[in-house]
Amino acid sequence: MTGIFYNEKWSYEQNYEKGPVALEKLKLPSFQKLNQSFTFLGYPVSLPFGIPAGPLLNSKFIKAAFDYGFAISTYKTVRADSFPSHPFPNVLFVDAKDELHPDR
Repeated sequence: MTGIFYNEKWSYEQNYEKGPVALEKLKLPSFQKLNQSFTFLGYPVSLPFGIPAGPLLNSKFIKAAFDYGFAISTYKTVRADSFPSHPFPNVLFVDAKDELHPDR
């Protein structure tokens, strides 16, 4: 199954240039509609789930993550020198059996 946000069939470089992919297919998770508040490191957040640095390749991916409702995003270390990405596949889509929910 191809991920909606990051296409694991493409190389890192292809995702960097073309992604994020299929954003029109993203649906707001049901837990986004909860009337609850959450905190992370003492700060209020709208959602207690974040996105790790792996699939957040550049500002287009960061913006899409925030637009989708993720309040916690991790960006990779910024270095003075360039390093190539890990070999393919470097990010994989996980198809959870049940919907992720803050109560579980």
